[in-house]
Amino acid sequence: MVALLKSLEKLAKTDATVLLLGETGVGKDIFARKIHENSLRVNKPFFKVDCAAIPENLVESELFGYEAGAFSGANSKGKPGCFEMADKGTLFLDEVGELPLIMQAKLLRVLQDQEIMRVGSTKPKKVDLRVIAATNRNLEGAVKEGTFRSDLFYRLRVAVITIPPLRQRNDDILPLADYFLHKFNGKYRKKMSLSDEAKLAFQNYTWPGNIRELENLIQSLVVTRDKDIIDISDLPNNMIGVKVSAENKTLSEIISDVERDLLQKALATHGSVANIAKLYKVDRTTIFRKLKKYSLV
Repeated sequence: MVALLKSLEKLAKTDATVLLLGETGVGKDIFARKIHENSLRVNKPFFKVDCAAIPENLVESELFGYEAGAFSGANSKGKPGCFEMADKGTLFLDEVGELPLIMQAKLLRVLQDQEIMRVGSTKPKKVDLRVIAATNRNLEGAVKEGTFRSDLFYRLRVAVITIPPLRQRNDDILPLADYFLHKFNGKYRKKMSLSDEAKLAFQNYTWPGNIRELENLIQSLVVTRDKDIIDISDLPNNMIGVKVSAENKTLSEIISDVERDLLQKALATHGSVANIAKLYKVDRTTIFRKLKKYSLV
């Protein structure tokens, strides 16, 4: 991680486009913000867009904005998009691999020409911003499949940082746990810490949801436990190797367990919200909402 952080600090001083790669939950948004905070744009806006969370029919208006009367229901004064709001600063495009092909072409134009065009406008507008993109997808594979533009792929990979999953960063687990304990102890006015047994369980667990799973677990423990020491008995059964049967569980709880397991396996196998939505024949926003519900993204 030391070498990774040094690379990050070095890249931050340039104005190059950065592509962050890594599994869901490894902390790509944290690294993106770190790049911004160490850049010459530190005092300008940092704007994050979750490309997977925007319905496909709203992507263009959200990113590029629109003019007054551009479409039915549009604001009478028009609206700036994310590119305009991040002007002079940094725009972080999370899950860029989920952008529809037509939006990929428009993003390529922004990267090449530093200009955008609002929906309903005929006049291009110059913008000055740095773009940091992130994905958990294999973009090279997506290019071969025809779901991601090759010209955009090569434009994005000016500076690539691959963030390893938490299971490969064992030395980071306890410092991160302490960081989140400090954060949520302060927020909820508590003084909780981990027992030695709990610390060992944290280090031995594989953390499939990575940093996001760790953060959500710590928050849950701080909120729901009254004692100051978090013991191994307070941890979820899947962390301590206990298999839980369906006995004494409601139908809703059993369905949730099965759904979480299916989504976790699908994410590991298919790698993107779009692919999972296609697999289960539902809308992308439905899959994204459920992944957030189970702390898988």
